[in-house]
Amino acid sequence: MSLFSTNDRKTDLKIKITRARYNMIFIVLMSVINIFLITSKSTMLMPYSSAISNYSVTLGITESLISGSDTFRIFGLIVACAVLMVIMICYLLSKTKPLYMFIALSIIAADTIVLAIIEAVNGTLASPIVILDIVAHGLAVFSIISGIKSFKELKSLPKEDDNLPTTNEVDNNVEYDNESAYDENNYNETDDAFDEVQDIEEEDLSQPIGKYIDDGTKPLVQGSIDGLKAFVVIRDNKAELVINNFVCDELDISYLSEFQLRTFVNDIEFSFDYKETASGKIMYLYADNELLDSLGIG
Repeated sequence: MSLFSTNDRKTDLKIKITRARYNMIFIVLMSVINIFLITSKSTMLMPYSSAISNYSVTLGITESLISGSDTFRIFGLIVACAVLMVIMICYLLSKTKPLYMFIALSIIAADTIVLAIIEAVNGTLASPIVILDIVAHGLAVFSIISGIKSFKELKSLPKEDDNLPTTNEVDNNVEYDNESAYDENNYNETDDAFDEVQDIEEEDLSQPIGKYIDDGTKPLVQGSIDGLKAFVVIRDNKAELVINNFVCDELDISYLSEFQLRTFVNDIEFSFDYKETASGKIMYLYADNELLDSLGIG
């Protein structure tokens, strides 16, 4: 697999992961709106929300009216909030741990089953609104399954330097191509000089470009790992990858719609992927295979 195809595949996988996580937070937001509508005695409910939270609040309010006690209403709210809190925690932690995406999948799948069973018992399963809600649940389940698979595939993809030769290796090939222009003694001297340059280049790979000068530009993405604080800024048509207030990689992006910044610090590979699509900008900040931050869903 070529470097470009690998990078494109990584971008596609990251988009699927982000979309899956956004489905989780969207369900939480729609459910919060529904809880407000139910407690306000509104007959309108939003689809793409948690059926368990909706029914627990509705049932709690109904039982409270019958018994004249607020105990059932409070209990219903507690159940609804607990379900949404678990999904919210899964959304936050699934940024780097696919296990929590699987937990959210289990909850939403169970929520879909509860929705279908209750509506079937009530005889409203064929209602267009109910059908829309079930379809929305199904799309969320499908998206999260796709996100889990994408997580697994992303971790199995090779790094860039496993796909293409490094710049040093390319230069080495050029040196060999020019071998016929020298005699054996001259070639050995050139080869020794090349080895020295190669050593310098390998050392420079992890050396900072310079001290970061803060001009107030807000980071696009940022994150921390093992005491290293990383962030990316774009200013004056230049993208900069900053680690602990040192610029470790930079690139003039005046005419670029897709690029990557990379550096090694303490044996950790930091990478920033940027891509402009028809629907927006997508950015990912990684430390090795761990996602530190992202922006945009494509």
